[in-house]
Formats: sequence, C-alpha cells, structure tokens
Amino acid sequence: MVAHLKALIENAALLISLALVFDFAAPKLRKGSLTWQVAVGVVVGIIDVALMATPWRLVPGVLFDARTVLMSISGLFFGEIPTGIGAVIASLYRFSTGGEGAFAGVLSICLSGFIGVLWRRMILQKKGDVTLFEILVMGFVVHLSIVLVTFLFRESISEHLAVHLSLPMIVVHPTVTLLVGALIRKQYLLLESEENLKQAYERLRLLHEIDRAILEAESLQDIAHDVLTSIGGLVSSCHRASVVMIDSEGDGYVLAVCSETETSVKPGMKVSLKNTPMIKRLSSGDPWYVKDLKKEHIKDFYIHSILLEEGVRSLLSVPLIYQGNLIGILNLSSRLANAFSDSDLEIAKEVADHLSLVLQNTNMKEQLRKYSRELEKRLKELRFLYYFDVLTKLPKREKLLADLESKRLPTLLLLDVYIFKNINRLLGREAGDYVLVDLGNKLRSTFQDAFVYRTGADEFAVLWDASSKSVESILEMVKEQIERLENSPFYWKGEEFFLTFFCSLTYGEGDGESILSFGYDLLKEAQEKRQKLLVEPYSREGEENRLTLVKKIRRAINDGRIVPFYQPILNVKTGNIEKFEALARMIDEDGTVISPYYFLRISQDIGIYPEITKLIVLKVLEDFKDLPYSVSINLSFHDLEDKETAGFLVTTLEKLKSGGKFDPERLVIEVVESEEITSYEVALNMLRKFKQMGCKIALDDFGSGYSNLSNIIKLNVDYIKIDGSLIKELLNGEESRRLVKAIVEFAQEVEIKTVAEFVESEAVLQMITEMGIDYAQGYYIGKPNPIEKILGT
Repeated sequence: MVAHLKALIENAALLISLALVFDFAAPKLRKGSLTWQVAVGVVVGIIDVALMATPWRLVPGVLFDARTVLMSISGLFFGEIPTGIGAVIASLYRFSTGGEGAFAGVLSICLSGFIGVLWRRMILQKKGDVTLFEILVMGFVVHLSIVLVTFLFRESISEHLAVHLSLPMIVVHPTVTLLVGALIRKQYLLLESEENLKQAYERLRLLHEIDRAILEAESLQDIAHDVLTSIGGLVSSCHRASVVMIDSEGDGYVLAVCSETETSVKPGMKVSLKNTPMIKRLSSGDPWYVKDLKKEHIKDFYIHSILLEEGVRSLLSVPLIYQGNLIGILNLSSRLANAFSDSDLEIAKEVADHLSLVLQNTNMKEQLRKYSRELEKRLKELRFLYYFDVLTKLPKREKLLADLESKRLPTLLLLDVYIFKNINRLLGREAGDYVLVDLGNKLRSTFQDAFVYRTGADEFAVLWDASSKSVESILEMVKEQIERLENSPFYWKGEEFFLTFFCSLTYGEGDGESILSFGYDLLKEAQEKRQKLLVEPYSREGEENRLTLVKKIRRAINDGRIVPFYQPILNVKTGNIEKFEALARMIDEDGTVISPYYFLRISQDIGIYPEITKLIVLKVLEDFKDLPYSVSINLSFHDLEDKETAGFLVTTLEKLKSGGKFDPERLVIEVVESEEITSYEVALNMLRKFKQMGCKIALDDFGSGYSNLSNIIKLNVDYIKIDGSLIKELLNGEESRRLVKAIVEFAQEVEIKTVAEFVESEAVLQMITEMGIDYAQGYYIGKPNPIEKILGT
C-alpha cells in the first residue's frame, strides 16, 4: 500500500512540476499554429508515458496513474489535435505494456481526453475563460468516469479496484487537476490579454491602409477594388469580395470584384434586385448573412445559382448607406459554411461605412483625409504608448521584454533611484520629471553601446548582448559609470543635488520574462541589503529568491503579521480627527514594517491577494467596532468584480450589523477609478449594495488624469479624494490651484465632500482650508500607525 501511495504522490508531483515549468515557459509560446499543436501533442504523449512508467499497480496487469489528469487538462487548454496526438502515443505505449487492464487503460486515456475537449467546447470556446470551479468539476467528472470504467473488469478485480481507487480518484486526482489547471489557466489569460492588444493594433493599422487606398484611387472602380483587396487582411475566411451599386430604379451593377480564382461575376454585370428579400433587409440598414447556401435556398436571389456552381457556401452582404438611403452592397463570400463571425461582421460594417461616404460624394475626400491623418496619429500614439514612456521618450518594459528575447546572451542592468520621492516632495513634481528626463539622457550618452529603458516610476534598465562583448568588461564599465553618475550633480532652478542608485546586473540564457523577474528580485535584495550593485548570473536556481518571498508572505499570513496601519483624516472646519484610512503592512519576523509595495503585487501574482484583503477587512472591523471614528478601506475594482471577495465583505457586514457589533455607516469604501475595469456594471452593482447597507463611497486619486465626471454621478460617491500630486503642487503651481479649485466647486455643486491627500505642511493646510476643502490627510496631520498607538496602549 505504501508503494502504491508513493507512486500516486510521484505522479501528482511530476504533473505539478511540469505545470510549473509551463508557467515559466508559456510567455514564449505562440499558440494556434499547426507546428505548435503537434509539438504540444508529442510532449503530452511523452509525459503520459513518463507517468505510466511509475504507475500504481493494484493487481497484475492493471495500472493506475495520473495520465487522466494530464489528458483532461490537455483537452481543455490545448484542443483536439494535441490531445489526439498525445492519446495515440500514450495508447500505443499502454498496449505495449500488455496486461489485463490494457483495454481499460486505453479507454481511460481516450475518455479523459474526450471529456477535456468537451469541456473546452462547452465552456472555454463559448465564453473565452474557464473558472477554477469549472476545472475542479471537470476533474470530478473525469475521474468518476474512470471509476465506472473499472466495472469492465472481472467482478473480483472490479470490487478490489472500487475499494482502493474511489478515494484517490474522486479526491486526489480532481485536486491535482485543479492545481495543474490553475497554473496553465493563468498563463492563458496573460497571453490572451497580450493578443487582444496586438489585434487592436493590427486592426487599426489595416483600417488605416484601407483609407489610404481610397484616397489614392483615381476612380470609383479603383476605390472599390483597393478596398476589396485590403479587406482580405481583416477577414481571413473571405475568398471573394464584391461591391454592387444600386441606382434610383432599384437595379444594380457590379462595380468591382476581388477574387482568389476566376469568377463569373464581372465588373459591369447587371443584376435585378427589386423586391428581393435581401434588398428589403439591407434597406433597413441590417446586414444579410446566409450561413449555408445549400441549406438556405433563396429562389429570387439574383446570383444564387452562380455562387453555388462556384462552390460558395457562405455569403455576407452589408449595406452601403448614405443619408438613410441604400446606395450599394458590400458582399463577402466563402467556400466554407458558417464562415463569418461576429467580429467579421463588425469589420465589414466599418469598411462599409468608409466606402459609402466616398462612393456617394467625392467632396467627402477631404474629410476622409483628415480622418486618415487622425487615424495614423492614433496608430502612432498607440504604438508609442505600448512601447515608449511619454515623459522620457525611452522604451518601456514591453519593449525590453521583446528585446530580451532577441539577444543571444542578454546582460541586463536595472537601476533604482534611491528615495526619488524626496525630490518630488521637496522640489515638486515638475523637478522630479525634469530629473527623470535628464537621467534618461545621461544613461543614453553613458551607455552608447546598449539600449536604455524606463521600466518604472524611478527605475531604468540597460541591455547588452554579451555574445559580442564580455560580461566582465560590461561589469567594469557599469561600476565606473554608476560611480560617475552618482558624483555628477543634477540641477533644478539653481539647486544642486546628487542621486544615489541601487543596481542589479544579471546575465544568462532564458526567456525574457524570467530574466527580468530575476533581475528585479536581485534589485530588491540590493535595496534590502543596502548594497550599491549586486551581480548574479540568471539560472533556474535564481527563481528560488521569488519562492522565498512567497514563503515569507504565507508565513506572515499564518502568523497574523499582515496588519492594517491607520492614518488620521482631519475635519478642516472643526479641527477634529474624525476618520482613519486603513493601509496594509507586513511585519517581518524581526519586527521590520514592510510596505505593501514589496508584497501586494506578488500576492496578486500567486493568487493570495483576496486572502490578504479578507484579513485586513476583518481586522479593521474588529479594531474600530468600539471607536467613535469612521474608517475607510481600499478596494480595487477587481475586488468588487470578484464575487468571493465582495460577497465576503457583504456577508461580514450584515452579520456584524445584525449583531450590533459594527455600524456600516462608519465604513468608507475607497475605490480608484484609474484601474482597468473589466466589468463596470458588476462593480457598480456591488457599490450600490454597499450604499444600501449604509456604507459611504470615496473615489481615490481624483484628478490623476483618468477621472470621468459622469462616472462620479453613476457611482453615487460621498467623498472625492483629490490626488496628492495636485495637492503637493498647490504652493508652487498655478495650474494645480486652478484644477483643485474646479474640483472643489464641482464637488460642492453635487454635494460631495472633498479630501486633500498628501497634506505635509501648515502652509498647505491653510491653503486647502481657504479653498473650501472639507478634510485633510497627510504626514502633517499624522503618519500611519498600528491600532495600539492610536489607542495609546
């Protein structure tokens, strides 16, 4: 029995280890190609064989292992081709091992892969994502099916198998399925986000090409032909496109045709369209989509028989509308049934809108030129924003990742400006921006044989290819130049000051994401140790640094060392402290207070951020249940969208309220509007629920550049927290004063209270008081402290 259990554990450990390897390797993958699918299928098959090489032998000739876990996960995430190839390889191996259970073993392989593919079609392809609960349910279904397969054996064997297999098959294997699936799911979500951005960029680029083709054409026929040629880049399933113009009598003629093969439909061909179902549909402005011409025979459709003879199965017709009138039709056809998707329809509509304007009135050309210039500008801005920093004009993290992949032996230097926030605090944001630009220029001139990037607010990166230059020479140069930079003064309005850096230098072969992550871990270590420069080659062992931090966070959660600190909020009119804001902190084992900067982001990466949120909420409500103050907690829109986190908070508040232990009217929920929102309505509904319970809502960082005044009304907020970057510049910046004044006037008009953040001097407090701001928060009012200090215990 011990040996069987050992084999089971080895199987599970092997699968989870392989999933971790995939977790690091996935950013390099580009799924979808046939080569990719075949390669994945072979790997799945080889892993299946490895699993079967260390089986759980219950009776002679009958083997059990975790191959069903792998096959179901393969079906769910990789699809039919990889799963089929993996199943063939695994089945051949299982047949070769022989034994009474060979047939049942092959059936288990095929059945688990089939259920995984079925899950993919039912869930993943339908809504684009699969939840962890759905993965766990799939694991149960798969392994319940495998338990049923055991009844194919002789009665004496099947009873033995049922007794010994039920528990691990129904408990252990579904759990392993969930763990492996969770890791793979995370990388698929990241890849999907990246692909969406690339598709948006490509679509915008192709639409710009269409507009340019229209502008350069000499005749209506040329315009139509160029558009039809370009649309093939957007709708890949389209093998022929045509434009039909409609005259005042309702008859039509083919203006232009673009086809992969010879066709009977020619330019100038007359067509009768009067009173056809297609014209009635298109005249209303709706497109007309025949999914399968063989099944949907349209007797009075003018060209139905010609299309069938040429092998056309699908036809998508989009109206060309000008000032409410149908002036033509854009037709897309395919040899495949059900060829066009909703996305294809949207693309065709956009093209039809451009085309109808130009075909109807050549005077529209100038407007289209203007639109094309704007589109080109937006295209450049989109590319620039994706790859380059607006302030310093240096490439950003995304460009660094791409360049890391292209180097044979990348050598990466990361620089962090020590206490850069002091420059912003003492000299103002304008001075800080000036220094960042100046530092970027100095880095470019200093490291002329390398590429320089801005990777964070006060972080820069320099990249070399050590295949053409030795690491030793790079290291010596880095030491010399960093020292020179630290000894070279920076100036702002006659003020001279110097910068200090913490740096990490890493080199080695690997994927860009892993090298960059390792470099940041090394940089954090340099900051913690107060060492100017840490140098270490990248290796797999270097990933253990990240795991160490993960362990620290988990131990802190278990030991109750993730706690809230509270910063006071002053009522400017009464001069009394009326509220506190809760801010998360981690207390290290040696008593050091660790900023959330160092642990919240990684906690989000490993999926324990919701757990930290729950701990903070419970502690805040416990700390303030008997205090005469309001208290605010920070929730992101992702927290509000997460059903478990938001549901936990609602349930907790209802229990405390019903027990008379905490009044929700003393709780303020702060949200930051600048965060990316995937489901605005879900977040809005949760905020409404909190409002109904009596909670107050505050909009944090208002005025940071993303605020939408209409959303303030929708969110029904009680407080606007004016962004600290504006408050810090009140004494020196007329523009900031005007903006803050406008925010205050708006808030007073809609009866919303205002809070000024980063109030750090008596002068600032006096100014916000004169401007009519209701509350003040900042180091001048009070620093964040633990509850014991607030209570005076």
